[in-house]
Amino acid sequence: MHNLQAKFKVDAYMSSQRYLTASMRAILVDWLVEVQENFELNHETLYLAVKLVDMYVSRVCTRKESLQLVGAVALFIASKFDVSRRRIISLKKK
Repeated sequence: MHNLQAKFKVDAYMSSQRYLTASMRAILVDWLVEVQENFELNHETLYLAVKLVDMYVSRVCTRKESLQLVGAVALFIASKFDVSRRRIISLKKK
């Protein structure tokens, strides 16, 4: 478990972002929480989406205009992952 945590650790990246600030990330996370609540998604889906956003933004210089798109795509990917994970778990129970 510790090896996985180290592998997916996201270093502090805001200082390397030219176009983004910490408050922009906070606004995005607030929006992701609203979407998660409106669509009644699992909390784990939200956590994974935020992690995916952080991993992407830590590697790619992202413009302010693209940040919400990055968040929406991350939430979509996290949702798909959650659905497939639940399907695998239900198959194991049979």
